Amino acid sequence: TVDVEIYAQPRTGVSRLVMSSVIAGDPIPNTPPDSICGTTDDRTLFNDTRIGRHLPEGCTAWNFNGWTNGYLAAGHCGISSGDVIQFNVPLSTSGGGTVNPPPQDQYSVDGTSTQTQTGGTNPSNDFVFFGVFNNSNTGLPPRLAYGGTINLAPSVPAPNGTAHIRITGYGTGGAGGGSWSQVGKTHTGTYVSVSGTNARYVADTTGGNSGSPQIYEPTGEAIGVHGYGGCTSSGGSNSGCTIATTNFQNIINNPQGMAANRPISLSFPAGGGPGTVNPAGGSSFQASVTTSAPAVVISSVRSFINTGSGF
Repeated sequence: TVDVEIYAQPRTGVSRLVMSSVIAGDPIPNTPPDSICGTTDDRTLFNDTRIGRHLPEGCTAWNFNGWTNGYLAAGHCGISSGDVIQFNVPLSTSGGGTVNPPPQDQYSVDGTSTQTQTGGTNPSNDFVFFGVFNNSNTGLPPRLAYGGTINLAPSVPAPNGTAHIRITGYGTGGAGGGSWSQVGKTHTGTYVSVSGTNARYVADTTGGNSGSPQIYEPTGEAIGVHGYGGCTSSGGSNSGCTIATTNFQNIINNPQGMAANRPISLSFPAGGGPGTVNPAGGSSFQASVTTSAPAVVISSVRSFINTGSGF
């Protein structure tokens, strides 16, 4: 509960307070807010359905490595049951009030799936892996509804002075005024440094960008999760933890709840797959293909055999 009190001089008359938006969450000790690098906000509108808006806390989450329902965000976003991830987000009102997309573009968070590392007490080790339920209208998981995924880099590359990091997310504000607040925007900036498992870059961010992927522009792969500010009008850099941070690989390789959902699965009911097949044809075996997504219809199945020279 938040109580807001207004103090005014006697006979001031009716007073009121208008709040265009609120960002909730625990403060990060000794860490500046997400910030603009330089004197202008250079972010531009950008809709990427691999990346969603997380409400009600106001953060960014993204699909990675082909998980159908699995997403990454910043641990301090406090993602939990009852939250929602939204895609194809429309412009906000002129006063900055968020506008919801249609129901088919909203996905509820599975509270049993969240695995949070540190919960925002360490800028070098702050992320959460979680899952969302299939859409209640379409029956589809977001990965099948929109296609596309952000691949994680195999390792964290060293800065070379010219490579850029792209930050795409749902930060507040924007050069376009209130209607740009908490809608998809993107910007790239020089990849400055890596210290331990904390990457720094000069891409513009604001509150609401927490959770955005750190996209290494030369490859298009993600090297970490954005979460913290540090830029000023005269210098500095923003930052977030990298994929090399403590427990990251262990957590993403052991998904819980809907984060582990695979809508199409293959099994061999007759005691496992065939031990050998005839390259010329004629071999037979039984396979079972099932789906947990009501909107997915499996109409046919084809098998391919690799004899050593590819399919």
